[in-house]
Amino acid sequence: MYEIRQLEIPASFMELYCRNGRVLESREFVETRFEACDDLARSVSEFCTTLALKDDLHQDTVLRRCHAGLLLTPDSVSSREAA
Repeated sequence: MYEIRQLEIPASFMELYCRNGRVLESREFVETRFEACDDLARSVSEFCTTLALKDDLHQDTVLRRCHAGLLLTPDSVSSREAA
């Protein structure tokens, strides 16, 4: 049985799993994807900061490179999640 949690999922993330205002996936699935994406975003954030400082790159350049890297493994995150 699914255990109810108090995880607040931002509307912008919920929209990834909606069409015409209707949620297409279970709450459990969306929570799991949100937690995975949130963890990944925290890790990527640290990496991007290090990369920008080390190579003296503009933030936009770092974000474009990171986004391209995320798209190389579509089984990890969808293109919508990567964006």
